[in-house]
Amino acid sequence: MNLILIVFGAACFASLANFFFRKNSTTSKSVNRYMCVQYLFSFIVSVLFENFKEVPINFTMIGIGMVVGFCNVLLMILMSYALKKGPTGPIFAFQNASAMFPGLLLFISFGPVYGFNVTVLQIFGIGIVALGLCCFARNSRDAGENTRLSQWIPYALACFFIQIIALTLIQWRSLLFLDHYEHLLLPTTVNMNADIWFLPGFFGSAFILQILLLAFERKKQQLEKFSSEQPFREMTLGLFGGIANGFSTLFLAFATKNALPFEKVMLFPCFAVFVIVLCSAWAWAIYKEKFDFTSNMVCSIGIMIGKLY
Repeated sequence: MNLILIVFGAACFASLANFFFRKNSTTSKSVNRYMCVQYLFSFIVSVLFENFKEVPINFTMIGIGMVVGFCNVLLMILMSYALKKGPTGPIFAFQNASAMFPGLLLFISFGPVYGFNVTVLQIFGIGIVALGLCCFARNSRDAGENTRLSQWIPYALACFFIQIIALTLIQWRSLLFLDHYEHLLLPTTVNMNADIWFLPGFFGSAFILQILLLAFERKKQQLEKFSSEQPFREMTLGLFGGIANGFSTLFLAFATKNALPFEKVMLFPCFAVFVIVLCSAWAWAIYKEKFDFTSNMVCSIGIMIGKLY
């Protein structure tokens, strides 16, 4: 129960970070300045509570973190385009519903010997999640011309698949801690303590990539005058978003490290459900978007059923 509360706290921070990102995306032409600040402060939060002096630098964990970081940068860019065109709740629902699929991909790749199983309930849960996403899309289509599917659904689907890749890599890295198995997709083994280098690789690489994107953007628009108010606003939102994102990541890391085996299968689904509902709630309360109760409920039930095995 305590771990569920920690996961709920992580979801609260994640939905808060999503709120700051949504607020910036709908008022700014670009998210690069915002994302630079967010990744910087996420990096700072991720390294504050770890003792790196006792663990030698591990380039495997840093490399995996870098790949996930690049995926996350692409995800956030696509997400910003989606939020400019479509409703908040369905877009974040597409992103978080991806938590259902990494386990299926890892089962196909590694099988039950490595602890991955697929049951009838999981397949049933995936089907319910797909139904919930279809409900989101249908209801947003019926909401009006300003939320036509063609405006945002391609970006939301791209976010969905990129998030699946990132989450699969995050879970795959834990298999590298196993030293008594051999597999073509496990080219090396890593000491579990070296995992502390994953988040610095993740946020550090994402920050560097965003700096390069921002520099390219400024060079492209160097003749355009920027007001002093807009950069300050974007950096302020990025500061709050980065702190919230960093604490969300820390809470999730703590929960996964301390969870019992039967609890681990429920952590990410619970997190996904909490984030979907919380994001839909603040979109309804602040932006007066329709709270799609049916679609939220269908997706949530599907995610939870899919992990009951």
